[in-house]
Amino acid sequence: MGEMSVFPNVTWRHCAAKAHYPNMTSKQLRAFLTKTGLTKRGAARLIEISARNMYRYTAGELPVPRTVELALRWVASNPEYRKT
Repeated sequence: MGEMSVFPNVTWRHCAAKAHYPNMTSKQLRAFLTKTGLTKRGAARLIEISARNMYRYTAGELPVPRTVELALRWVASNPEYRKT
């Protein structure tokens, strides 16, 4: 029997492979903030994390968590949510 999927063109194996992509780097995070016009403090406020942690992520002191990356991408794709 073939693989079952709730999405017709996506298999579970495909999803598992996507989960192994490396997290966003601090350099990529800085570029993303520049591209989207967000400040470190503004981005931190929007996704409800401390500004200090955002500074640590952008400085490379801490790895950028996947949840932070996904939250920022969601905010960038939903301009009605951004009120900075």
